[in-house]
Amino acid sequence: MGTEMNVSFSLDEAGKYKMQGYIDRLSKSPDGSYEIHDYKTSAYLPGKQQADKDRQLGLYQIGVQTRWPDIKNIRLIWHYLAHDTDLVSYRTADDITSLVENTKSLIDEIELAKDFPPKDSGLCQWCEYPDLCPRQKHIYKVEALPVNQYLTEPGVVLVNKYAELKDEAKKIEGEMDKVKEALLDYAARECVEVIKGSDCKATVRFDKKLKFPRKSDAERSELDSVIKGAGMWDEVSELDTTALGRIVEQGSWSQELINQVLKYGQIEPSSTVHMSKLKDWEK
Repeated sequence: MGTEMNVSFSLDEAGKYKMQGYIDRLSKSPDGSYEIHDYKTSAYLPGKQQADKDRQLGLYQIGVQTRWPDIKNIRLIWHYLAHDTDLVSYRTADDITSLVENTKSLIDEIELAKDFPPKDSGLCQWCEYPDLCPRQKHIYKVEALPVNQYLTEPGVVLVNKYAELKDEAKKIEGEMDKVKEALLDYAARECVEVIKGSDCKATVRFDKKLKFPRKSDAERSELDSVIKGAGMWDEVSELDTTALGRIVEQGSWSQELINQVLKYGQIEPSSTVHMSKLKDWEK
């Protein structure tokens, strides 16, 4: 029926929640049903469960049925070209109702938001507002500077110095590991526990430490099962709070469970410095 088809519609009768999109292709099958096609060039191939939860093509279906109310049977089809694979999904009337309500709630949440934390993605290089983004505006600011000004710009100076110190620290840590290993070898060979230097001494101890399989080891699940079967899990289990925070941020659990977990959480200031190389398009 058409390609690159524009659909404009509202999620409510009052026209408050307006939507617009472009369908890659809309076609009619011999059996009388309609198909909304979306072509993906990404190397990533999602599972069927993710396709069933996809918001984009579900909204396209609303747009099509808004424009042509008589259309009832619609298939949603993703063509993953890199994998030569198609994913097919359907939306029931209940699914559509739920999608509408969830999308309206999301729009309300966005419009009420006061803070908009930036998020890197493959689309950053095409962004039209790098001068406003906290993750891009310094790059935007200094890229036009002549070399003599660029090298003396305070941010550039600080990053260069920090990178230099990080490299020195890595070299020092590597050298320390070598010296430590040599000290241990010397102590074992000479049968000594204290080694005297010019202004200090090194005390060396050789101990045996009981170790168990790590989370990534094959036998870890068997060990956990043994302890749980004995009813002693609460005495030895340890909560990985970093993983828990990641689960809450990604919404991997049910909202009900996340809400219960959040009762025990507190927002605290945090700061880190991470070094990475500039992408080619950022230079």
